[in-house]
Amino acid sequence: MLFRSWQAITSPPSLEAVPRNGWGGVFWNKHHSYMKQWWESFAEFYEDEHGTALAPGEKRTLVLSTCVEDTYEQAVESARPGHDEFWKFLGPYGWSAGYMGDDGNPAPPGLIPTLEQSIEQRTCLVGSPDDVAETIARYKDDLGVENLVLFPALAGDSYDKVEVQMTRLAEEVLPQVS
Repeated sequence: MLFRSWQAITSPPSLEAVPRNGWGGVFWNKHHSYMKQWWESFAEFYEDEHGTALAPGEKRTLVLSTCVEDTYEQAVESARPGHDEFWKFLGPYGWSAGYMGDDGNPAPPGLIPTLEQSIEQRTCLVGSPDDVAETIARYKDDLGVENLVLFPALAGDSYDKVEVQMTRLAEEVLPQVS
């Protein structure tokens, strides 16, 4: 039986250790330019250790929280409570370390990003089906993403809302990027 191991890439040591061990890397909550740097560094560490170049999306998974509504404005209104609750809980523990600050440097420790910051930094996809599909397509172009986990629930979302989100992703978003 073949077991594949996947590990979250959350720090510089994990960025080196995971590919050197031959495991797959799981990436999320990083500014899109940091994501590209870490995505490519993962492949370099893998090649250095194993002597084999990875294809653009090989052995890497991107995770993005999503909220799809008819319009961008409706999606922002729908996503804000769950996004804000998530970050009030995790921001003080350093989970926003992958965000870019206003000065172009990494965000200060303990940042609790606004929803608008998360959307701008492309750490979550919020908008109409076209908006969300466009951002997924950008990640496919920029990184060669093959393994994508779309997380259709934000903190406090009901099961009914999550079911609607999954249906919208499957029927209105994914056909645009397949």
